[in-house]
Amino acid sequence: DNVYSFSPAENKVYSYQWIYKDLLRSHERGSILNPNPVIPSKNDEYETIKLATHKVTNVVRIEPSTKICGIKLNPFQTIKEGDKIKTDPAAHGVRAAYYSLAFIIQRAIAAEIDVDPEEIEVAEISKSLDGLGRISLGDNQQNGSGFVSHLYENFDKYVENILDGKSSFFQRMLDSDHKKRCKEACYECLQVYRNMHFHGLLDWRLGMALLRLMTNPEYKAGADENFDF
Repeated sequence: DNVYSFSPAENKVYSYQWIYKDLLRSHERGSILNPNPVIPSKNDEYETIKLATHKVTNVVRIEPSTKICGIKLNPFQTIKEGDKIKTDPAAHGVRAAYYSLAFIIQRAIAAEIDVDPEEIEVAEISKSLDGLGRISLGDNQQNGSGFVSHLYENFDKYVENILDGKSSFFQRMLDSDHKKRCKEACYECLQVYRNMHFHGLLDWRLGMALLRLMTNPEYKAGADENFDF
């Protein structure tokens, strides 16, 4: 699949960067090493641009199959206040659950195949066609390295490893001592230096609950007053 990485992450354009149009046209007439470069001035024409990288690699997308009554699963849910459309405050918690699950699965693949977690890229959290959230994971390497394909081919095993602590990494995460020490996320479970800008969102319990919602039709995340999980 095609993966595009945009900068900055907030999808804002670089309004303070420019490409001078006359300079581009002068390059079309001759060599890039123009002997008479055009110097931009304050009154010149500017273009708003965004930087992006593109690669073809393996991608796996994970999303809930159906809506669940009483549980919000849209990380981009909006509400109307008067004439304005605003983000539903509850959507921040839902988005945190999707990002947390994405990094949980990233760590699960890394632990199972014994590779660096950075080999699996959390490519995107988006909205599915059904108005639910969707996690996109991709191989970090150009043309793919087979890591997310391994997740796709052994998904049930990964679910057991994560929810039942069948791998040593998740045994430690579900250990009672870790549960007491870690209220949301820490450097023993999901936090690493490279995902520092997501630390405010990460909560391993939210991620586990979302995965259970996706894979166990009996689980309602407490909406049925069952808090045994």
